[in-house]
Amino acid sequence: MPSSKDTSQLAEIFGVPVLACSLFDSDVLTISYSGPERGIKADYARPNVPEYMEFDSDTYQTQFPEFLVDLCGEDARERLREIWAGEEYVFADDRMYDICGLLGAQALYSGDEIPEGFIPIT
Repeated sequence: MPSSKDTSQLAEIFGVPVLACSLFDSDVLTISYSGPERGIKADYARPNVPEYMEFDSDTYQTQFPEFLVDLCGEDARERLREIWAGEEYVFADDRMYDICGLLGAQALYSGDEIPEGFIPIT
């Protein structure tokens, strides 16, 4: 799973903020972010059930990642919080897909399936 160590390296190379979402067995969503211009390095995890602890709790926090509200439109902020807290998600994939949609980001599940308009960095 990527962490802010990984996103901060990319942020340095490209000079832009970097957000990475990752899944672990569809049971936990992780979000890592590095925004050097704002001095933010953050790692969050949202397991589907509170008892699920198959992630590095020393690295990933489980509360709502507040920095995300600045990345979406004002009208989507409450929905973003609802998605993060939602108990109706069976798969972390669906939670990630919904969060990415609010952020205007395209979920990428495989390097072999690059969405239209994107160019892979190799």
